[in-house]
Amino acid sequence: MRKRIPIGVCILVTIMSCIATYLITSIAMNSSHQQELNVLKEKASFYDKLSDVFRRVETSYIKGTEESNMDDAYLGAYIASLDDPYSAYLTKEEMEEYLSANEGNMIGIGINAVLDDDTGGIYVARVMNGSPAQKAGLLKGDIIIQAGDLEINNNFDEAIQVIRGNEGEAVTLKVKRGSEILEFTIVREKFPYESVIYEALDYNIAYITITEFDGKTAEAFAEALEKAKNDGCEKYLFDVRNNPGGDLNAIMAVLDKLLPEGPIINIVDRKGNTTTKRSDAACLEAPMVVLVNENTASAAELFTAALRDYKLATIVGTTTFGKGTMQTITTLPDGSGLRLSTYYYNPPFGENYNGVGISPDVVIEMPEELSKKFYKLTKEEDNQLQKAIEILK
Repeated sequence: MRKRIPIGVCILVTIMSCIATYLITSIAMNSSHQQELNVLKEKASFYDKLSDVFRRVETSYIKGTEESNMDDAYLGAYIASLDDPYSAYLTKEEMEEYLSANEGNMIGIGINAVLDDDTGGIYVARVMNGSPAQKAGLLKGDIIIQAGDLEINNNFDEAIQVIRGNEGEAVTLKVKRGSEILEFTIVREKFPYESVIYEALDYNIAYITITEFDGKTAEAFAEALEKAKNDGCEKYLFDVRNNPGGDLNAIMAVLDKLLPEGPIINIVDRKGNTTTKRSDAACLEAPMVVLVNENTASAAELFTAALRDYKLATIVGTTTFGKGTMQTITTLPDGSGLRLSTYYYNPPFGENYNGVGISPDVVIEMPEELSKKFYKLTKEEDNQLQKAIEILK
C-alpha cells in the first residue's frame, strides 16, 4: 500500500510557491527590481518542479514510499548540496547521540580501539576510567578476536557496530591476552568520556593529552593542571594529535587557563562582523610544547594557534588538518538536528587556517610503519613525543 507524501513537505511546497507567486507580482510592479524578479521566477519554477516530482512519486512509484525516510533524505540532500563537509542534517537518533557525546557522556563499553594488522583483531588502545570495560576487566593491549557471533578477521567496521549498541544491553567479547583466550560479557552503559589524560614524566614534565573538547574537558583540564602543580611539574607538554576539536566554550575555558590577558578567539560571521572572546590576566607561566599532526583539527588547531600567537609554546609535529570554521547546532522541533557552518574561527592575532592548517615550528614526520600503529606505540617508539621531550629537557 502506497503511503502519502509527508504533509509537511506538501504544505511547505504549496506555501513557498504561493509566496513566490505573490512576490513576483509585487516586484514586477517595480522595474528597478528586475534582478530580484528573475531570482524569484527561478524559485517559483523550482517549487513547481518539486511539486510535480512529489506528485509523480505518489501516483506512480512502484514500491510506495516511507514518509520518515523521505523527510530525512530530502533534508539531508538539501544540506549536502551546500558542499560543506562540516554541515549536516541529523536524524533524531543521530542528534541524541551527538548531544550526549558533546556533554562528555558516551553509551557503550568505553574503549578506544584500532584494527590490529598483525592478528586482524581489534586492538584495545585505551580503557576509559569508570567505563563498563574497565569494570569488566578489559585491559589496554587486549586484542578482541570475536564480538558476539562475529569473528573479527579484519572486519573492523562490522565488529564496531556489534560492540556498540543500546544502553542496558550486553555484548560478549572473546579476547586474546598474551597466550590466553578470555571471554567478557559487558553491559553497555552511559559513562563519562575521558577527554584529558595526565601523566608526570621525568625532567618535571607534565604530559597532558587532550583527545577532544567536550562539556567536561575544561574541568578535567583544570584538575590536570592542579595535579601537575602538586607533582612539582615545571614544564608542560600538550598532546592534541588526532584531536578533532569540539565545543567552543570548552576550548575558551581551557585557553583561559594558559593565556595572559587578551583575545582568545575572533569569531567572524558571513558579513565580516567580528566578536572577540578574551582571556583574563591569570595564566600559566612555564615552558610549553604542543604536539600536533595532520589529524589535529578545528578547536585543537585554535588551541595550537593561540599558544603560537602569544609565543608561549613550541609547536612540534606535522601540519594540522585545516578546519577554521565553527558550526551552530540546532535542535529541530521533532528532535532531529541541523549542524551548519556559520562562523570562522580566527586565532588571537594570526590568519585563519581553514584549508591551510598550522605549520609546526619543529617538523617531525612519523614514519608510516609507526603511524599505522600509532595507538600501540610506546613512548620510546614515538619519535614526535621524544622530540617534544628533548625540547623541554
